[in-house]
Amino acid sequence: MTDPLSITVGILAILGACSTGVKSLRSAHVSLEEYKRLEIELKHLHDVIKVVDGLLTEHHLTDNALAKDLTLARNQNQLKLPHNHLAQIYYELRENRAQIQHLTQKLAIDEANDRRLLSTDLKDEFEPCHRYIDEVQDVAEASEDYASDSTDGFDDCVSHFSEDNSHTLVDRLHTHFNHRMSPDDFFETPLTFVGEKYTVETRLGEPAAVVAMTEIDHSSIHRLQKYFLIYAEAPRLWRRVTISAMILRSSQFSVYSEVAAPDIILSSHKTLPGNLQHQLQGLLKSLALLETVTKISLTIAEHFAGNYTINIPSVAVSEDLDESYINHEKDILQDIQHMDVPQYLQSEVIVQERMDAVTYLAQVESRPCMERKIPFSGGGLPGDNGLKRFWQDLKLTRSLYACNGVVQFMGVVLDDTKTHVKSFLQELPALGTIRSILAHAELRQEPIPWSVRATWASQIISAVAEIHSKGFVVGLLHINFTNVRSDGRAVLNLRKRGYNYSINRDGEIAQESRHVPNHSIQPRKLDFCSDIFMLGMLLWQIAEHRSNIGGYLCLRNACTSVPRHSCNAEHINPVELPPCIDKEVPQSFNLLISLCRKADPRKRPPARTLLQYIDPKSQPSNIAELQKKYTNTHSFLVCCAECGTVVDSNAWYHCNICHFADFDLCSPCVSQGVRCFDKKHQLVKRIFKNGSVTNVL
Repeated sequence: MTDPLSITVGILAILGACSTGVKSLRSAHVSLEEYKRLEIELKHLHDVIKVVDGLLTEHHLTDNALAKDLTLARNQNQLKLPHNHLAQIYYELRENRAQIQHLTQKLAIDEANDRRLLSTDLKDEFEPCHRYIDEVQDVAEASEDYASDSTDGFDDCVSHFSEDNSHTLVDRLHTHFNHRMSPDDFFETPLTFVGEKYTVETRLGEPAAVVAMTEIDHSSIHRLQKYFLIYAEAPRLWRRVTISAMILRSSQFSVYSEVAAPDIILSSHKTLPGNLQHQLQGLLKSLALLETVTKISLTIAEHFAGNYTINIPSVAVSEDLDESYINHEKDILQDIQHMDVPQYLQSEVIVQERMDAVTYLAQVESRPCMERKIPFSGGGLPGDNGLKRFWQDLKLTRSLYACNGVVQFMGVVLDDTKTHVKSFLQELPALGTIRSILAHAELRQEPIPWSVRATWASQIISAVAEIHSKGFVVGLLHINFTNVRSDGRAVLNLRKRGYNYSINRDGEIAQESRHVPNHSIQPRKLDFCSDIFMLGMLLWQIAEHRSNIGGYLCLRNACTSVPRHSCNAEHINPVELPPCIDKEVPQSFNLLISLCRKADPRKRPPARTLLQYIDPKSQPSNIAELQKKYTNTHSFLVCCAECGTVVDSNAWYHCNICHFADFDLCSPCVSQGVRCFDKKHQLVKRIFKNGSVTNVL
């Protein structure tokens, strides 16, 4: 009888040889055939482990002594290591596929030489393990009456260094493994295996996302700032952290540390000043973080431009009592039970990519979704409570679950003890936002046909009418939060309804609510009439095929002001909008927009009456083409505040103060001398690196 521990030792020996082989092959840059053979050997090893697991199935081998021994070994965690180790090596091999393709084109090495070279390097290491494979194979063959499925896969498990190395065997293996998508399909060990941990190129970027940065106090020698971060302590373990930073200023370079970036509606990706992002992420790895909100107090020395050093002895960790919401959280948890909403554990949610400070592309139960993580109560402007708005938006999306024109609510995410709310989930419309579709179409110089855009307009109006009929106000109708499903249908994302402030610019705030100068923060008044006013701007942008209107309003009005972003003429914050220039847009649609933008709110028609201005025969004719081109266009977009250009892959410049850190300029505009609103502000050069926004020092 084969000893299960011997089998385990044999498997570990093979894994060790594979791991050593991967490293040696990488360093030597040897041939394509060596990579292929090592990958095939590794896949054979999976069959060994699969059969070992198959022997544990009670209804197959109820009375088999070996099965009992293997069951005991598994319960003692003796067989978990090969799964995780194998998965890691599997991903290492995937990382080299691009290099393999390169070798295919440039290398033509004789197969006999490859076999001889590979035998020299690895055969001696694998040979002692062959007897374990043979022994397990004998057990499988003897048990074929009980477990035919396992035996079928295991009969092929012969050494690729033996004489019986036929092309037929390789073909069968290729067919067997070709349709496997990931190690999650191989190993079902959710409590010990986190598949995304082994991804070769993560799209998540930095583990710490900056939600807000505020300055509490400053003097000639110091700045006291507070940073609000959402931090990935592990692939499926997220924490909220606040950092109280005392920056000891150097008068020559103090401009680099100045920030004014609260959590507001349309804030862009924020990064900490200079090199602080990288330093603080390294610090967070070494600290024990709390389940609630961790507060870290520290002192930072400012050296030269953008360079800082954290004083490690000054670091103090405690609970952020200002952010603590334990009593209120108990009420929220109780309300969730009464609302009877689907509940998921944090460990069940795979986070894939960051969309904004608190929203991520994610996956749960193999379904793609958007995850909106719980923010902070004190990260916004005075009177703007992030936790309150989070709860308002959750209840609103849940209440409108049956509305077909709204991004659907999927459930609430709790920590694994079910004592803390972590986030809520919504459907992920496959084609992304209308803004991202228009932006990518502009980059490709392939405009979206008017028939498609007209259909989106009709669907958006219908959604607003349905929401109003249920007694709800949308609150924020913006091209950033209007999505498109895989069938081409436009739907509204109500994530941002609870914000109390907007920046008075670009014609977003209704005339009756404007009480501050342009570019200033304006408290928001939300009602049905303000929804219709914002609807007019959204429909105008769709008709104009504009993903961003930075600088465009000046262009449409033949304004020669330079820079455009600082223009203070009436046309940069319009009430009435200019007629659409697209000749395909009918006059009736221009009339519809004009009615929505009436200065007197009493003259704006209800949403249900607006559909009469859209041609009912207008139907999209090329949804399949949209699906092909724009599926998964969820990437973060950067648009120049001066010319409106979408920054594709080049560097751009960001201000951490103007428009509350929502101000970016493209490189061409900066090279022409354009700066932000205050030339004393220090513009930060940024690039996209490994899926995240990175400062260039």
